[in-house]
Amino acid sequence: MSGGEWQYFDRAFFWKLQDEFYEDIKKKYKSLAPILLTYGERLCKIIHDIDWAESGDTSIEDKEKFGELAERFLKGEISERVYDKEKDKC
Repeated sequence: MSGGEWQYFDRAFFWKLQDEFYEDIKKKYKSLAPILLTYGERLCKIIHDIDWAESGDTSIEDKEKFGELAERFLKGEISERVYDKEKDKC
């Protein structure tokens, strides 16, 4: 594997989100912090999938279909399990 087109930016972002950022935000915005972490985790998963496709490790043939699927996942309309299963059909 190539390591992604963007050098696993998504993972570094999520680790920062979990550690430094999250702890600071959690103290100041107690109800908002878990929501940001949830959306951040979903966003990073989507970015990771795009990253692999852009680097050639995988492929996303139907980008429009993938975009619609990713949007539904990001909004919490579908589970991660459904997202993972359906993205392979894109």
